[in-house]
Amino acid sequence: MPDDDDLDPAARADEVRGQPAGDAHHDGPEHRRPETGDRKVVEHPRHQPERGRVDDQQEQPERQHGDGQRQDHEQRPHHGVDDPELDPLLGSLARKEILGVQADPTSPEHGQYGFLQDLVRHVSYETLSKKERRTRHLAAAAYISDAFASEDEIAEVLASHYLDAYTALPDAEDAAEVKAKACAALVRAGDRAESLGASGEALRYLKQAAELSLDAPERAVLLDRAGWLGVHAADYPTSERLLAESIALYTADGDTRSAARVSGRLAWVEGWQRKYDVAIPRAETAFADLEKYDPGEEMAGVAATLAGAYSFVGESEKALEKAEFAIELAEAVGSPEILVRSFAAKALITGQGRRPEETIALRKHQLALAREHDIPELESNALFNLSNESFKRDRFVEALTYLSDALAITRRRGSRSGHR
Repeated sequence: MPDDDDLDPAARADEVRGQPAGDAHHDGPEHRRPETGDRKVVEHPRHQPERGRVDDQQEQPERQHGDGQRQDHEQRPHHGVDDPELDPLLGSLARKEILGVQADPTSPEHGQYGFLQDLVRHVSYETLSKKERRTRHLAAAAYISDAFASEDEIAEVLASHYLDAYTALPDAEDAAEVKAKACAALVRAGDRAESLGASGEALRYLKQAAELSLDAPERAVLLDRAGWLGVHAADYPTSERLLAESIALYTADGDTRSAARVSGRLAWVEGWQRKYDVAIPRAETAFADLEKYDPGEEMAGVAATLAGAYSFVGESEKALEKAEFAIELAEAVGSPEILVRSFAAKALITGQGRRPEETIALRKHQLALAREHDIPELESNALFNLSNESFKRDRFVEALTYLSDALAITRRRGSRSGHR
């Protein structure tokens, strides 16, 4: 592989701004780069060394931090051009249409440079040795961490740099440390994406974090979270697969209670797809496993899932029994979410009989509790079903109002399943 003397100006200029020159690599699905456009973030640290070459062996002064600590050589941005020479070099590459610069003064990316063509970016990146890629990814991550007060805002960018640094040299001496940083950054990126309603992105980040984690219980938790996000992203096959992997890890670790809880979630996903022939037996097995422990939120949740599934296959007596059990237990353990789910399940049962007023009362109470405890998924569910009840009574304005409110919630939360 070529050393730094072989770098073309485009590769060096991209590195100058604190960003590796290229991102068209790591094609494997297990190491997909976070997809939030982080390569558009072209930092301008304005500290890069003499023009034309970067000498890794060159002694460079350590940068003093505000807290009096010095930054390690490998973790510091590598200098390529002195300050007065930096902008002319970038301007030359922009005139040659190799780089582009954001000129809109109202854009948050104003003054930032980026490659105009992916092919040029890819070729530039590939001129770097794996060692150089790793060094520069770590340097960029260190600079970005120092430049932003909150890492949550740039979690996706940090995750990308740490992930690429690890995959460049997975057998490096400090590979385990870099891998742990990549995993932690991916979890933060997943948290942020989930908070913004980007369920699909959150799923991918948490799935990648699970692949990097060496701790089985942590992997099980991450796979559980990612699998449940698959419901909101309307990616049910992925949801089923990830939840099943989580169950297997919990089972292997001897955590039967957690395995049963996630099995209840998987049964819910299967029931949502009308796979009641597998959903009901799975939920029944999970309920039986949880009976070995003190009654808790997990058991109430599985009971609510069974109540809904039984009601859809016409077994009203079993459905009502499980719904009443779930309501009583949810109230006893103080779980608002399971209580709301239990009311929703019972409303399905009364809605199939001749008790429409009770159904509406249950749905309205479901709506009130969901709003009080900020449970948007069950709030939109209540609104949708109240809309259906209003349509049955020819109250079209009321029905459309409920429906419009439900749609607004699902859009705000990024729930593709609710949107459909």
